[in-house]
Amino acid sequence: ILLDAHSYWGSGKPRSAVDLLRNAKDRISTKALPDLASRVEVLNIVGAGLLSQHQMREAEAVIDRAVKDARSLPERHPLALRARMLKEWIRLYRGQIAQVRLEINELLRDMKLSPATLPEDLAGAHRIRSAAALEAGDTSVAEAAALEALRIAERRLNPRHNQTVLAL
Repeated sequence: ILLDAHSYWGSGKPRSAVDLLRNAKDRISTKALPDLASRVEVLNIVGAGLLSQHQMREAEAVIDRAVKDARSLPERHPLALRARMLKEWIRLYRGQIAQVRLEINELLRDMKLSPATLPEDLAGAHRIRSAAALEAGDTSVAEAAALEALRIAERRLNPRHNQTVLAL
């Protein structure tokens, strides 16, 4: 996939990030990545990349696949939690605020019960909770969640980590 970006080894044409992500999405299969955790991790990366490029329909399809595949991982596996978090970003961007507010509380509970939860995911989930509460007009919950995201990011990540900057 990465060689496709190379001007001599790839197609010879400039490739955008979206082109490379679409190519990755099309190539992910059980044959290419027989290990379930690796497949979910790559799906999460590709889905998050497509989401960051505002390719909502494609991002949602990849993230839904990650969530589905992650159901076969052990309970509260960090990659499964990340897939669920990414799904909440999709719902948030789609304006499904009531559903986000229900799901994010369950996701945060599961993240707190799992010692393997990645701090950047925990901070990100609190940012989702904050944004959804703000959209719903619940400013006290929005502020508390934003402050919690910042606290987690400052204590468990470094000051230049993107979650720290985004939490600010």
